[in-house]
Amino acid sequence: MDIEFARFGRPTAPVGRYTLQPYTHPGNVILFEQPPARESTHSFRWTPGRVLFESRARSGAPIATYTFARSVPEAGDEQVHLNMWLDAGRPPTDREPVEIIIKAFRFSPAD
Repeated sequence: MDIEFARFGRPTAPVGRYTLQPYTHPGNVILFEQPPARESTHSFRWTPGRVLFESRARSGAPIATYTFARSVPEAGDEQVHLNMWLDAGRPPTDREPVEIIIKAFRFSPAD
């Protein structure tokens, strides 16, 4: 499961995406527009057979939400990865530096 911010070479595409792996499976990528906010919060709640993705602005206003209710993997041996990388080694098209500040990460296992 991924929350990604990339246009993958398509300058007019929405930058946000909620993804279930494999991303090549139809319906496993949901695009959303991330507003130009300095701060936002992105999360997902994973329960058996369902994943609720949610994005909010600093004010708490909703940006996007989506629930996957099919092809959801079962829990077991999860690993968290926080990545920032270049798509196929290509720099940003505007040539501007990119910065991501992660203020917190929290994992709360289901009861």
